[in-house]
Amino acid sequence: MELYAEIILPIAIPPLTFKVAEELCGEIAVGQGVEVQLGARKLCMGVVRTLHGNRPDYKTIKTIRRILRSEILVPPATMRLWEWMAEYYMCSLGEVMRAALPTALKPSALTEEAFEKEIFKLRSETFVRLNHDIDTPEKLNTLLEPMQRRAKARYGAVMSFCAAFDNEKEVFGGEVPMSLLTADGVKPETIRTLARNNIFTLEKRELPPDTTTTREYHLRPLSEAQNSVFKHIENEFTTKPTVLLHGITGSGKTEIYAHLTARRLERGESVLILLPEIANLKQIGERLEEMFGNCVSVYSSKLSVRQRTETYLRMCHSKGGCIVVGVRSALFLPIPSLGLIIVDEEHDRSFKQDEPSPRYSARDSAVWWAVTHGINTLLGSATPSVESYFNSKTGKYGFARLTERYGNGALPRITISDTIRSAKRGERKAHANKELRDLIEAALANGRQTILYQNRRGFAPYIECPECGWTAHCPDCSVSMTLHKAENRLRCHHCGHVETIPTKCPRCKRGTPETRGFGTEQIGEDFSSLYPHAVIEVLDADTATTAAKYERIIDDFEQGRTDILVGTQMITKSFDFPKVDVVGILNADNMLNYPDFRSEERTFQSIVQVAGRAGRKDSNGEVIVQTSQPVLPLFSQIASYNYEGMFRNQLAERKIFNYPPFGRLITVIMKHPNNELLSRCANTLVRRLSRRYGDMINGPYPPVVNRVRKVFIQEILVRMELGKAREMKQVVADEISALHSEEPFKRVTIFCNVDPQ
Repeated sequence: MELYAEIILPIAIPPLTFKVAEELCGEIAVGQGVEVQLGARKLCMGVVRTLHGNRPDYKTIKTIRRILRSEILVPPATMRLWEWMAEYYMCSLGEVMRAALPTALKPSALTEEAFEKEIFKLRSETFVRLNHDIDTPEKLNTLLEPMQRRAKARYGAVMSFCAAFDNEKEVFGGEVPMSLLTADGVKPETIRTLARNNIFTLEKRELPPDTTTTREYHLRPLSEAQNSVFKHIENEFTTKPTVLLHGITGSGKTEIYAHLTARRLERGESVLILLPEIANLKQIGERLEEMFGNCVSVYSSKLSVRQRTETYLRMCHSKGGCIVVGVRSALFLPIPSLGLIIVDEEHDRSFKQDEPSPRYSARDSAVWWAVTHGINTLLGSATPSVESYFNSKTGKYGFARLTERYGNGALPRITISDTIRSAKRGERKAHANKELRDLIEAALANGRQTILYQNRRGFAPYIECPECGWTAHCPDCSVSMTLHKAENRLRCHHCGHVETIPTKCPRCKRGTPETRGFGTEQIGEDFSSLYPHAVIEVLDADTATTAAKYERIIDDFEQGRTDILVGTQMITKSFDFPKVDVVGILNADNMLNYPDFRSEERTFQSIVQVAGRAGRKDSNGEVIVQTSQPVLPLFSQIASYNYEGMFRNQLAERKIFNYPPFGRLITVIMKHPNNELLSRCANTLVRRLSRRYGDMINGPYPPVVNRVRKVFIQEILVRMELGKAREMKQVVADEISALHSEEPFKRVTIFCNVDPQ
């Protein structure tokens, strides 16, 4: 019987069926990587999804050229994750594959020779053994005797080879890595000469991934409160696959994670720990390595292509009992015997990928994995998302609460400071009110540290002419250009367009453009003038352009070499800096005024999270929140750490509009360079969907940034009732497909963002 394989390819198309050559029928398996040909010339790697005997209805059926790797790259559980993700997030399996596999495991080329060069090769080693004719001590001594007098280098190489074995019998038939001999002082050319003279035999082989791990753990003992929560979580896991841990900042959630991890390792299971940002990996990774040794693998896009690929293949070969700590992409690793997924800072929007497809949430995918595969998932946060907290309240998730800081420390005091009143009194300098400056001066005098949070990078968000109001806009995007003083340029943060700073207004020719607003670069400069003896660093996407630069900034602050750290959201999560006494949020209104139904929730989360960096060890922290709207109820909730109050307010508002957690959302995003054609297309889709779902369809409307790289953008918001989400998603997909088949709209880019964040 002929055998056929359904192959997933790393492009936005459904899987294609290929014939399996007769000589491969006994070797090929689901989940393997194979080489196939697309079109007339393109060669690429695909993953076997299924094997069957049904001949497809193609005019011509191409044959799989070869199996690229013997290991199963995508085991059954991971394949089910891919399939669920493609269905739920309304994308193709190929797009999931493109995100899931490291680049080196997706070779493609136009010629066989070029394709061969793209195939990933594991690190190799040359192994040295005696020629098979030299099989007795007498024969070896006969060769060594003249060498000892006339070829001492070769004699020394053979003696080093023999010395690598514990007994004489192993010398004959045994092998030694060439690197071991060269480390002993033997020159490679000497070894190759002995091989040419038929004394040594050399064999170069790929080294299998190292899967050996230690089993010695160095855990800190839990406090009474931590131990109680630890036991409660384990008990909750007996009835609920997912548990939410609501633990205040500085309460020692990481220690609980470690003890839960150790319990799983003892069972031979593996653990995946997901963090929201690459920025958190260094500190958390190092702490876990101190506790668990080489059990820990770190996985993120900051690693080299080879490092990511070797980690992926190591998971393919491992038997279990390992720890992976990484950002959202680590969810795709084929981790063996996975028993626990921990999602730290589960509220963070970084767990949701917006571009490119698949637009998935790693947190929600981890919850799906727990429900469908019997894996425990722990969601941890000091400020849980409204949806997760609601799920715990309604019994969908288990729940545990940790209400005291480790070491009985107190939460930092949060003070709300009125920027308008401060400006009227003349007390405002360098974007800081007097309350904040007084605290910073005291911290500097006592050798303590300060964190300043401003979620805008650059020197100033825009420049403006005081005479006519002109502002510098990107010619290709609908945004103002940010001033970067260090490089003396205006830069668009969406497309990267760069311009010089004009000395005179290009419109009225009279005024000199002035800066408006302030970013991290300006704060760093102004505070350097205000405190000339302080060491001040900025941590944002402009300064932490490489892993080395980022680690240097964090390490300097952690070791106390930096007095004041200015940063964006990169500094808000998971860090533990023991000498921080003061935290300043310089402009809380930036977050609060963003047009999104989650803006109040996110403002609460960001401020409480960054506030938690203060007073972590041996002092009480002070936090100043600067705002022009101090009377808003949200700020009193922040000042009193009243999460429940914020949660109740958000729940009441969302119920009115059927927003999550009471309903589900899809944002349909449409793009085209012709705005008129785009509007016609968007209105057509809204009209067709509205016939069926009425006011559950909102739009079309332009987003905040409605043009990027000369391409216009329109959005449609689809609100779905919880019980009708699958049906509505199918209708939306069908209508988009029908629209794409119509001539005017074929070239309009349309995609869906399910559960937008």
